[in-house]
Amino acid sequence: MTIGILGGTFDPIHIGHLILAQEIGQKLCFSKILFIPAKIPPHKQNSAADFHRYEMVKLAIQDNPFFDISRVELDRSGISYTIDTIQILQTQLQEPLAFIIGADNILDLPNWYQWQKLVQICEFAIGSRPGFDLSTLDRLGTFIGQSKAEKFKQNCVEIPSIFISSSQIREKYSRGESVRYLVPDLVDSYICKNKLYLKSEAL
Repeated sequence: MTIGILGGTFDPIHIGHLILAQEIGQKLCFSKILFIPAKIPPHKQNSAADFHRYEMVKLAIQDNPFFDISRVELDRSGISYTIDTIQILQTQLQEPLAFIIGADNILDLPNWYQWQKLVQICEFAIGSRPGFDLSTLDRLGTFIGQSKAEKFKQNCVEIPSIFISSSQIREKYSRGESVRYLVPDLVDSYICKNKLYLKSEAL
């Protein structure tokens, strides 16, 4: 069976990430979803440290046996290119992998590092919004070939519209506003306990 790979900064992880993972994993019959927290440059403003982001993902997924987490990018030095991550995971897991990506980002694929090799060694699972026009993926055929483009269409899963972002959540914390129902309760408690995302003058 195939393992779904969901990468992201998860700064913080929120219900949109969890719904995306659950919907794609269930509808495409993956064996599990592996969350991959990405490294964030230490100078990035108002971001949580690698340790905190990893712990928040662990808390968010701990009650779902279908979800797992890896430190493959956090423990690696240098730039974390997707192609490198996938190759490392293929060696570690010895199972087919599918990289999960939003439909709004898929057309940017030709700008990725070694993207041609990536589409050859790894499947892609696409999370789309209701009303997403699948014919949009035909444009990818110019780059990856029509057979691959058709496979992308087959792996396109409609995800319920939840207009929420990590940046919005960070802003809510900085203003002292409630994030109830936007992040798992355990994640909210962790953020409050560790005083994450507060403005410097509030620390």
